[in-house]
Amino acid sequence: MNFLAHLHLAAHTRSSLTGNLLGDFVKGTLPTGLAAHFDEGIWLHRKIDAFTDSHPEHKAAVACFEAPWRRFGGIVVDMIYDHWLSQHWELFSTEPLPRFL
Repeated sequence: MNFLAHLHLAAHTRSSLTGNLLGDFVKGTLPTGLAAHFDEGIWLHRKIDAFTDSHPEHKAAVACFEAPWRRFGGIVVDMIYDHWLSQHWELFSTEPLPRFL
């Protein structure tokens, strides 16, 4: 659910913006039957999520949510990441956020 972060990393790596967004919605194995650049974006999205989800600080942030809310913890934390990125965009990009969006 951290769409801004995935779009930023897609632009930074010059991979498919659409493919990186599709990573939250396309399930199953690659290739998907879509164009190769979409699969590349989906692959990058999955790798980013795997790295983030296994990071100890991310796990600690999600663990702050008590049951039954913990099942939504990852989504909320991802949304917080996007909020922080939008608030501190100038630290990560020389392109103004409104133009990037």
